[in-house]
Parts: sequence; structure tokens; C-alpha cells
Amino acid sequence: MYGTGIIDLREVSPDKWRAKYKGNYGVYTIAVTTKEANAVSWSCTCPSDYDPCKHIGMILDAIAERTAKHERGASKPETRAEHILRELNYEDLLDFAIGIVRHNPDLSNQVTLRFAHLIETEGNKYTAILRDAFDSFELDDEGAYYDSEDWPTIDFMDEWLEKADAYIAEEKYPDAVLIAKACLEELARWIYRTGVDAEFGDYQEHPFSIFKTAAEHSGIDKKELYHYCIEEMAKKKYSAMRDSFNDLLSYLAPAVDPEGFLSLMDKQFAAVNDKSSWEAEKILNRKIALYRDTGRADAAWDLIKNNLQIGAFHEEWVEQLIAEKHFTEAKSLIREVIIPKDDDRSGYHNSNWEELLLKIAREEDDRSEIRRIVYKFIKNTFSDEYYRIYKAAFDPEEWPAEKERLAANYGKHRGYDDSLAALYHAEGDMPALFNCIEKWPSLNLITKYHRALAAVFPEKTLALFRKAVDAYADSGTGRSYYEEIARLLKNIAALPGGEKAAREMIARYRLVYKNRRAMMEILAKAFGPAP
Repeated sequence: MYGTGIIDLREVSPDKWRAKYKGNYGVYTIAVTTKEANAVSWSCTCPSDYDPCKHIGMILDAIAERTAKHERGASKPETRAEHILRELNYEDLLDFAIGIVRHNPDLSNQVTLRFAHLIETEGNKYTAILRDAFDSFELDDEGAYYDSEDWPTIDFMDEWLEKADAYIAEEKYPDAVLIAKACLEELARWIYRTGVDAEFGDYQEHPFSIFKTAAEHSGIDKKELYHYCIEEMAKKKYSAMRDSFNDLLSYLAPAVDPEGFLSLMDKQFAAVNDKSSWEAEKILNRKIALYRDTGRADAAWDLIKNNLQIGAFHEEWVEQLIAEKHFTEAKSLIREVIIPKDDDRSGYHNSNWEELLLKIAREEDDRSEIRRIVYKFIKNTFSDEYYRIYKAAFDPEEWPAEKERLAANYGKHRGYDDSLAALYHAEGDMPALFNCIEKWPSLNLITKYHRALAAVFPEKTLALFRKAVDAYADSGTGRSYYEEIARLLKNIAALPGGEKAAREMIARYRLVYKNRRAMMEILAKAFGPAP
């Protein structure tokens, strides 16, 4: 009907399209929003790593085809059906419209979207609308979502949340909040009632962002919203949304009910079995944020000190002790958690604590400790920052021997040649740097240090660079390879005597690789056509 693979295509609201595509891995759900025939947003549940995937282009082509047909039809004379509609009296037209709406959920939703503001009722007028929509909604397991990182497309939720956003933009905050409440309540009710096992991502989070935006602009009663969250969060249907409720309450509490919120967090913390868990940390962080927001910094620090079983708190308290220059206590706390290891094992798991010990050692000017710690950081991988710290911990007469020890350590292993070259460059030892690169030829190292080397060894550097680029040109194909070759040739041309060498290389490549059309094209673009 619309082209190979497309089994359904609908414009669910102006410029918003939904489609089903039967592909190699099942039926994919596709959503596209257009503006002036161009896609401004899209999603597809296919497993492709490309964004956009090929299906988006197919859908855009189908949309263009349908739009063109519609435009051609608009220029035709009035159809018989259109003529009949114009002749119907009010009662007959109304009966017809109601009958159509009753059996067409999409059209029903469009009517309520357009005219819901005319409804007068007790309570939230949007609740019944969203409930009716969810009661007729069935999750399409065949293509509604691909994996846990995607969530099903719920067209009417998209439309109502967009309407709420529009109300926010118009500063009609109460209506925006009413829609957000209805969306949140009825989605949670539907998930709980159906027991569906799926992630609903933004559908669950978006209402909370609307609440917060409205509260930030004083568009609603913060106290009413706070107590609404307390009441709703206690319901079983919100088990997957408690963090969102807690985060919003954390924002509202300082101005509404700080003590009540602290009591709520205490109850939640008491219910957590593992007091060092991420769940426990989240709860305590909300208390800490409230203490700080209400000017009780000492209470926040007391909470941190009393919960050092949480790694982030342990580290934060150590950093505070260092800032207050309580170095002995800070070192004692670090040594409680630092993991002993043999010299040949990775120290990654201790790196944060070692950094803090280094900070203390530098404050205390303990050069022996500075050397011990920093050597762990640079013994396998050179770092310019740590190199400067390490060198400063030695007297000038001590450093040459230590530099040789460090170089010998890098030189033991072929994989450390980058670090060895970096050490020689930092030391300004150009002969040693050239010998290192000559011993372990590396285009990456030559490219990185060619300017510094050419200042001392112009001819030898040019020959070494040229040989490396020739090998690179012979080792692979592809446009990215050829663009890199053009860039390297320009580097060569910038060296003393390099223009002639670059011309010779270009002439050779045009002869040897003449069948590589992409290479010829890129060389012509970078250096002009062949003579």
C-alpha cells in the first residue's frame, strides 16, 4: 500500500506520524514529527545502530507521497460525501460525528484535545479522558518496543503531554499541572492493573518536570503539590516512580515542610537493609540537600560523618578534613579504606584515595611521600602533570639518576614507547627522543613530535616521516585513510626541505595508486590536479 515493508501509516495529529514496518527482526514501531516536509524528531524500534535508521527515510518518502496525493485531491471538485455533509442539518451532523468518534479512538482523542477546556466538572476534568484512553489502549507486543532502553509509543500520552507543555509556555500553569496529574495517575493505574513488564521512560518522568517547572514559576500552590505527592506516593501503583516523587518533594520541602520531609526520609532509610547501598545514599543525600538549603550546614556534615559506610560520604568528609588542615585524621580515614596491593597490580581502585594522600603530602611538603605516591601514577603511563610534581620532589642533582630510572622502566616494555617518548620530550632531550622513535617507529609519535625533532634533525626527521607515511599509504584503503594521508603530506611540506619531498610523494601515489579513485579525488582537492 505504501511501499515494501510499511504495513501501517497514520497521521495521529498534525505533523505527527506513526507507522508499523515489517522488517527482518519483527514489526517495528516508528514515530516521526515533521515540519515543512522535514523530520524534526523520530524514533524507530528496529535494532539498527544508525540514527536515523533507513526506515525513517522510507517513512518520510511515504509521507511525502501521501501529502502529494492529498494536495492533488484538494484541487479537485467537491466530492459527493463533502456535498452531503454540507447539506446535513445540525442534529444529523451531530449524530453522525458522535457515532464516528465513539468508534475511532484517535479522532476521539483529537476532539478532547481541542475542546477539553470547555468541560465543566468537579475535580480533574482530564482524569476521565485519560482513563478512557488507557481503557481502550493495548500494548502491541509485536514491535511496540525493542529492548529495555526503549519504551512503547503511546500516541495520546504524547499529545496530552505536548498540550501540557504548550500550557506551560503560555503560563497557564494550573491546566498544565492538571494534565500532568491525569497522565501520571492513569499511566500508573494502567501499568499496575495490566502488570505489563516494560519501561515507560519519559512518560513517567515528564509529568514531574511539568510539576517542577510550574512550581519554579510560582504557577501553582507548592503546599498543595507537596501534599498531593505525599498522598499519591503512598499508593502501590507508583512503586516504579518513588524516586521521582522523592526528588520533587526534596525540591518543595524547604519552603513547605522541611521537618515532615526529614521524618519521611528517616522512615525510608530505616526500611533499607543495606545502609551502605545506593538506595541508602540517595535518601541521605536528600536530607543533606535539605539541611544545606535551610542553612544547617553543621547538621549536613554530622549526617555525613555518621554514615561513613557510604564511600562517597567517606571521601567527602576526608576532603573537608583536608580543607580544614586536619591532616592526621584525614590520613587515618584514608588508610581505613585504601586497598593494599602488590607493586605489579593496577592501582586504579585506590586512585582517588591516593590523590587525596598526595594532596596532603604536598600541603605538608613531604617529598618522600610525594615521590612514593606519584611514582605509582607515572611508572606505567607518563603524565605531564604528575611528571612536573614528581620532578619537583627531587633536588637538581638527584633528578638525572631518577630520570634514567624512569626511562629504563618505560624502556623495558614495547608498549611504553609513548611514555618514553613523552618523557624525553618533556626533558627536552631531542637525541634520546629521536633514537626512541627510530627504534620503535610509530607514525603517531612522528606526527606528534616532528616539529620539535625537525628543529634539531631536519633531514633525518624528514626521511623518517616520509618512510612512515609511505608505509601508512600502503597499509589500508578508504576515504578516511586518504584524508589522513593528505593531512600528513601537508605536515611534511611544512618541514624544512619538505615541499620537494611532498611533491615527489604525491607524484608517486598518483602513479602507484591510480586505481584508487577516492584517493585521486582527495589529492586533487588538497593539492590541485595532476600536471
